[in-house]
Amino acid sequence: MKAYIKKNEENSLFEQAKCGFFQMGYEISYYEKEIPIMDDDSVFVGFISDILKMVTINNFDELKQINYPNQLKEFLHRDIVKIFLKDLPKNYPYFIKPTSIKSFSGRVVREFKDLIGILDTELFLTQTILDIESEYRCYILNGEIIGIKHYNGNPYLSLDENKVLKMAAKFTECPNAYSLDIGITNDGENVLIECNNGYSSGNYGLSDILYAKFLKQSYEDIAVRSPKLS
Repeated sequence: MKAYIKKNEENSLFEQAKCGFFQMGYEISYYEKEIPIMDDDSVFVGFISDILKMVTINNFDELKQINYPNQLKEFLHRDIVKIFLKDLPKNYPYFIKPTSIKSFSGRVVREFKDLIGILDTELFLTQTILDIESEYRCYILNGEIIGIKHYNGNPYLSLDENKVLKMAAKFTECPNAYSLDIGITNDGENVLIECNNGYSSGNYGLSDILYAKFLKQSYEDIAVRSPKLS
């Protein structure tokens, strides 16, 4: 068994993944620019750009983002629509993020200059700006919550774990490894900020081995070869 891990000493996530896979008995093989051809006993860890290349090189199915699942619409507490950059409204503020895989980070647009640098692409748009006091990432592996980690805002505001359980139970069309980002608003409501596939979920406090298991399942979720190309 081999774990191909991005060689990047500036990113602690890769060191955490290395330690976890080593504990699981994997041989660690670093890569820099050249993407490996994967076999059935290997796993791959890298930046999203690396994963996109790996998927193409290995003839895997195109990656699908989960973002705002229809099954979890009731937990969003805001309307989210798809729109192109050229059709954005002129009444600020609003929040946008790309529908494509992390081409830029989501942002609140308060004036025209906040759109500088964004190419004409399809976007998610919400005109309801939530007042988020605290944010948590909930890691789901094979239907089980394996960790709830605070990552932004007031750490003393407690998450409603029953709400997380309801989300996980409702989200049946999910990958086997994914995360839910939950925000607590200024009136105490627990809202879904967004969902992330496992491969794009940074580690906010899982143990090395648990994070490696999460990444392993995420890799297995995407390591599906397109029949027409295999």
